[in-house]
Amino acid sequence: MEITENLILEENGDLLKNLSDLKEENISLSLDDFGTGYSSLNYLRKFDFSSLKIDRCFVELLPDDQNTVGLVRAIIAMAHHLELEVIAEGIETPAQWDFLRLEGCDYGQGYLFSPPIAVKEWEGLWQKQPFFP
Repeated sequence: MEITENLILEENGDLLKNLSDLKEENISLSLDDFGTGYSSLNYLRKFDFSSLKIDRCFVELLPDDQNTVGLVRAIIAMAHHLELEVIAEGIETPAQWDFLRLEGCDYGQGYLFSPPIAVKEWEGLWQKQPFFP
């Protein structure tokens, strides 16, 4: 289940308990849109996330913008040190995916792989074989 940074900013006791209940049911939590809101590294400690998602606003500037390259490298390194998987959103070019893979990004989403599709169509594709560019 994906939780956006903005939702966490509205933090309350019920949210913390509900997220804890989900983890007890073996539902993995992913912090979505990481780096786009008022990121607090404290959230990564406070909530039991399994992964974080690098927002497309960073990915779209890869691999050419050196400031973004540095930020993305730092996000990936930090996440892995916290034993979180990293998912990059908005991958549209082979150069973006090559950079992210070389930096250790675990998973990617975006038009490079597929446009959004209906569940039934996805099930048919997945049964044939996973898609990798």
